[in-house]
Amino acid sequence: MASDKTTIWIVLIGIVILLAFGAMIQKQYSLFSTMSGATMTRTVPSSVQPNSQFTITYSVSGVSGKWGVSIVDSVSGGCTFPAGTTLKSVLLSDEGTTKTIQVTAPSSGSCIFTGDYKFGTDAIIKFPDDTVIISSSAETPSTPSETTPTPSTPSETTPSFDLNQVLFKIGNFDVTLLMLIIGALILVMLFSLNSIK
Repeated sequence: MASDKTTIWIVLIGIVILLAFGAMIQKQYSLFSTMSGATMTRTVPSSVQPNSQFTITYSVSGVSGKWGVSIVDSVSGGCTFPAGTTLKSVLLSDEGTTKTIQVTAPSSGSCIFTGDYKFGTDAIIKFPDDTVIISSSAETPSTPSETTPTPSTPSETTPSFDLNQVLFKIGNFDVTLLMLIIGALILVMLFSLNSIK
């Protein structure tokens, strides 16, 4: 009977420790947190040469820490993204605050860009519609190698756990992961000693 109680307590303590680790990881690496004040803009040229490639730039501002933003953009009028008339992409904090996409223009007409973006669990925000005029009198765009920055090699970072990171508060008392682990070990030792009697 005593070993059944000990097993139940050990399982409960294990669950508490797992929840504490989960809370710490979510707090440290959350991409789905609310990004109050974060915005994204889409920059397109006003006109481009027929049958040319041009660059669209998506820029983020008002962000800090770890974040992610999803982009869904569509184009009509004959322009195409690398994978067709719809772009579905993600920009993460580790990649910087801008993303450039090459678009191919048709032989004539105009292209209209419509789309939206979303930071984490925030509401979907619509981009203003943008129009690109296809004109032979448009300034010739520079080659992609001149306008596209060379991506930096991401530094390899090893995630670390701070045992003194505050997971939650009880009144004015900060509960840390270290406190939970020590408490769990004390409970296990007490129940183990109790079951020996």
